[in-house]
Amino acid sequence: MSADRPTFEEMRRRLSDVTGVPFGELLPRETLEGMRLNKGGAGAAVEALLGVKAGTRLTDFVDGELKTYRADRDGLPKESVAVLQLGPDIDRYMELPQFVETPLYRKIRRTALLGVYRDTVDPAEWQVVFTTELNATPGAYWHEQLERSYIDLLRQLLNWLHFGGDFHTINAEHLQIRVRDSRPYTPLFSARLGRRLCDKKLGFYFRRDFVRGLVEENLAGGERSQM
Repeated sequence: MSADRPTFEEMRRRLSDVTGVPFGELLPRETLEGMRLNKGGAGAAVEALLGVKAGTRLTDFVDGELKTYRADRDGLPKESVAVLQLGPDIDRYMELPQFVETPLYRKIRRTALLGVYRDTVDPAEWQVVFTTELNATPGAYWHEQLERSYIDLLRQLLNWLHFGGDFHTINAEHLQIRVRDSRPYTPLFSARLGRRLCDKKLGFYFRRDFVRGLVEENLAGGERSQM
């Protein structure tokens, strides 16, 4: 383990002590109460349990990233999964960088996706129910697939920037760009274009069907997503 981040392998070992265990058996009551009020509280709690410290680093692990998502009891996703805020980096994407040169790629090239069941009122009953891993490094099956989605998103993003108008969610096969903000909203500006692009922040997301496919493949014993 580095000074401030665990490795993927260390995360895997810790998962055995967390998966399937109600949060009420793992966390103090004050933490549980905070989770009830904070939309991102469940994710932050899981990070703490796995030794991931809060910070501004691009990835949670020395060699990868952690993403939690709201799941049903079988681990299937109930929503899309936030990946990375677009923010000021939108100017960098206007330069048409290769997929492997982007913060998006560095963020998702190795990702542990943890499904958290939290469809009860009491956070003490919430729990991690499933984990699947995504390998998007060069040569892996999902690298090419996600690269195609990235190129498709970039084409649509540039089209919107050229023609203007209100922003609407941009979808590719596996990825999407959508609003990632809460009140009070923060406008998105482009220094390159010298204007406000949108009255809300935007972000990259894994589409729900993509994550569902990863989970179902894992359950079926597939190998495309493995590290």
